[in-house]
Amino acid sequence: MENFGCLHLSVGDVLRGEVKTGSKQGLAIAEMIKEGKIVPAQVTIDLLKAAISTAPQRGFVLIDGFPRSIENLDAFEAQIGTCALTLFLVATSEIMQERLLERGHTSGRTDDNVETIKKRFETFNTQVVPVVAALKKKTIVIEVDASGSVENIAAVIAAEVQKFI
Repeated sequence: MENFGCLHLSVGDVLRGEVKTGSKQGLAIAEMIKEGKIVPAQVTIDLLKAAISTAPQRGFVLIDGFPRSIENLDAFEAQIGTCALTLFLVATSEIMQERLLERGHTSGRTDDNVETIKKRFETFNTQVVPVVAALKKKTIVIEVDASGSVENIAAVIAAEVQKFI
């Protein structure tokens, strides 16, 4: 997204950053991540606000991996605003599991294991799918086939985002 001059915030990175502080909140977040659960909306939004406020001002903000529940969406819209555009990357659970396990070999992430991945898929189906449906009623949702190569997926995303900036 650097091609667009935007601020890119990965919610996962923001949450893991809080975990690294060793704070009480960070320890609670670590446990939720390990269990494949969604961190409460207010915790995530407060961390996002802090990250946005300390970052250099740029065009738009790309928030990667949020909202992940209707509660997240409602809180985000009440406190920050409506999403202007949503990118929804679509791939089979088999492809995603393979990619996550591969990432787990180098990431050191506690949630890149088969047991937690299965919990994350369940959470995705019960929590995230309804968010995408709600966003489709409110804003523009671009679905991108994420089963191809990183380069091809990035090219499709870049072309789609370019239409809106």
